[in-house]
Amino acid sequence: MGDIPDSDDEREAAPTPENQSELEPATHDERPVLVEVLPGVAAIFGDVPVGMPEINLDILPELDRSQLSSVLATIGPSMTALGNAWETAARLKGLYKLAPETQKLIDAGLKLSVKDGYNISSIRTAKGFVQARFMKLGPRSPAQLASVGPAVAMLAVQAAVTEVAHVVQANIALTTHTLKAIRHEQWSQLEGLAEAIHEATKEARAISAVTESIWDPISPSGAALRQQVKLYRRNTANHLAEIDRLEGRERREYFEANGEAVVFDAYALLTSLRAFGEYQTLRVALARTRGHDDPDEVKVFDHLTKTVPDELQEGLRDVRALVDQLVRSLSLSAGLGSASAFSLSKWSRDARQARLNSAQLLSAIEPLADALSIRFETPTNLEAQCAPDGLEMDRYLRILQLQLDDGEELRGLAFTHVARSGDLSGVVPAVQAKRVDAAWGVRSAGKFGSLLSGVELADVVAVTNRRIIATSARDLLQRGEIDASYSLSDVKYVRPPSARPDEVRPTLAVTTKDDDLRLMFPQRADPQDIDDLAALIRDLASSTTPELIGTDGPSGQAQLSPGED
Repeated sequence: MGDIPDSDDEREAAPTPENQSELEPATHDERPVLVEVLPGVAAIFGDVPVGMPEINLDILPELDRSQLSSVLATIGPSMTALGNAWETAARLKGLYKLAPETQKLIDAGLKLSVKDGYNISSIRTAKGFVQARFMKLGPRSPAQLASVGPAVAMLAVQAAVTEVAHVVQANIALTTHTLKAIRHEQWSQLEGLAEAIHEATKEARAISAVTESIWDPISPSGAALRQQVKLYRRNTANHLAEIDRLEGRERREYFEANGEAVVFDAYALLTSLRAFGEYQTLRVALARTRGHDDPDEVKVFDHLTKTVPDELQEGLRDVRALVDQLVRSLSLSAGLGSASAFSLSKWSRDARQARLNSAQLLSAIEPLADALSIRFETPTNLEAQCAPDGLEMDRYLRILQLQLDDGEELRGLAFTHVARSGDLSGVVPAVQAKRVDAAWGVRSAGKFGSLLSGVELADVVAVTNRRIIATSARDLLQRGEIDASYSLSDVKYVRPPSARPDEVRPTLAVTTKDDDLRLMFPQRADPQDIDDLAALIRDLASSTTPELIGTDGPSGQAQLSPGED
């Protein structure tokens, strides 16, 4: 989807009777074709990737289903022009909800490889990534758009409900694991409402209509459902506000005291959102039918189709944010190696049991996290890296990844000695050099037992697309904590070692608005690695606030940026 490149190097030749056999001699491209119908919704031709939730259209009035199908059917013939390869594959299988990762690619324009007029990329499914071809639904005539408008509006509501329902279904195992142990009365009330609405929805889909006999029994439930949604949105918002206020150990202690409540409120909000969405879907379908005779029902239809998807998406965003923080804390607890790791069991303070409890609950909520597209993959191929030879860095990378904010990316990592303003005043240069060299000596030998000794270890400096993180290895590995971070927008100067020849060890200096950091490296550190780190920090900071960035020349004198006094 998005713009299709016009240059010859960006486009592969489209098959023609003369060259088709050369391009695809005896094979068919079996990758499914996804056609974006509206944001987050695609019509799929060919094999449907496993795990993609289908949007059920049975509840749409027959006229709307027919009009929508007629528009979608016009896609197929245009694709069959590609030849026999499409005789089997180019069949409309239905409308499906796209995963957030796939939608991000589409929103970014999918300017990837192009073949036969299709953008080719990978999409996330329940079984991992699958390659697919993408295209946009072509321009429609005004008459077509007018006729299909109400159907597309209803489709948007159904898509939002489908997304919530898909997440709830992915978390069924969690209900027996956690929810039955707490808040029985609250859960019973919500479950009763949800089941009644779900049964009415199934009845409406079975007959492809919302009759008075289906609607009347559940009609009074609207106020109670909205109350349930408000209750659990408020609970979820309170959790998020408290989590946002706390940091480090205090945040983990919050999950220790409230872990079960967090899980319950997240799942209860999902359940109430699905019930609320299904209830409103029935209202939408009923208003659409009644609107043929009553103009006021048309207004109800228009209002609901505009507001319901947004309400469901806002609630889903709250759940995603809460589960994201829960998974981060559980993952940290399960991966830390000290007795300070928090425990979800109030009666147990044993570190091994704490890690086991965290790992068990993390495993239980994994389907929910996956359905919400919450994943923390260890970063690879850093742009700058300065570390002792042979050091296994996966553990550092995993813990750092869990500390990053949404959209933040780890770009560089270094093991160094961080000397802040005044830290080394009065220290004999030979002692400074010995201190810096000793840390890398311990690391390269792999003596992790020294974590509990008095030996001074290297500091860990991580560079992201937003900030510089500086922390001791001890704090990071034992407690999962970060000592300090500095926004790239506050960086004023970056001075590589070549600009500071008077230092006893290669030193990269970073000046921020409030502090001066001296990153001191052992003598045997690769100078190119240090220069790469300096360049990365300078480039990232320059892209954030170019007017503040400067570097030192060979003389060591600061070169001010244009316009700086």
